[in-house]
Amino acid sequence: MVRNIIYAFHMPLFMMISGYLYRKAYFTDQGKPKSERIKRQIFNIVIVYLVYSLLLGISKLPFERYVNGPSSISDILLIPVKPFQLYWYLYALIILYLIFLLKVFRGKYALPVSVILCAMSQLVEIDYFAIKSVLYYSLFFCIGIKLCKYGEKIFENYKALIFAGAAVSIALMFAFGKSKHLYKDIPGINMIVGAAISLFVIFVFKNSRRFGENKVLVYLGKHSMEIYLVHTYFTTVSKIVLNRIIGQYEWLQIVLMTACGIIGSVLVGEICSRIKISNIVFHPITLFEKKTEI
Repeated sequence: MVRNIIYAFHMPLFMMISGYLYRKAYFTDQGKPKSERIKRQIFNIVIVYLVYSLLLGISKLPFERYVNGPSSISDILLIPVKPFQLYWYLYALIILYLIFLLKVFRGKYALPVSVILCAMSQLVEIDYFAIKSVLYYSLFFCIGIKLCKYGEKIFENYKALIFAGAAVSIALMFAFGKSKHLYKDIPGINMIVGAAISLFVIFVFKNSRRFGENKVLVYLGKHSMEIYLVHTYFTTVSKIVLNRIIGQYEWLQIVLMTACGIIGSVLVGEICSRIKISNIVFHPITLFEKKTEI
């Protein structure tokens, strides 16, 4: 039940936040794209995806029996066209960045077109080029963009609908709680639950200073890239160790593995920052840019 609930909305929420930041960072208030800045970020994500996918694929080869989703040589070779496990999100993000530069995704038809694409994803089973993920998450990415543009009006005018959607979603969660399939894999229900719960979570955070100004969350937010890219190494190693020490306590393992993944990733980020290689490790685009003399 817990796993089902988490998977029902954690990536839709992630994509909404991504869409929000996409609009916030790469478009003017009038809705015009900051072309050079977008190109720079896309290039950076491409490099990060390729480098970290390659590192992860190679590092998984000798630890096949200990990891989720072991890799093979063919998986590594297909990295440019077939998203590699953990880093599929970066691949999908690159394509979404490009798609939402198109005029049809910047006008009044953006949301209905995204709904259609999301619905179409239920019929697609193609692993290459992150097609299924791009189609499905385009809706949530688009909602994030709308929240950035019309957030105050949306939460003011549709607050009752957001709460009703969350209530319906919770009811659906209990109704399908024992299903063999995750909510995210049940056509129709995945769209409703993903959107409703994500909007509800954003509404709660937006209207609570306790969350919005929490220093720990702000600090972790600044290290979100490091956590995303590096956590898998710490969780995998801790999983091997903890399984031998407290293998019978699965919940305790999960908590400790999560802590190791977050703390270890943040430490890596801090160390890289102290020795001044943070940009090279997490923003490699800087290696290709000419330094201007002051």
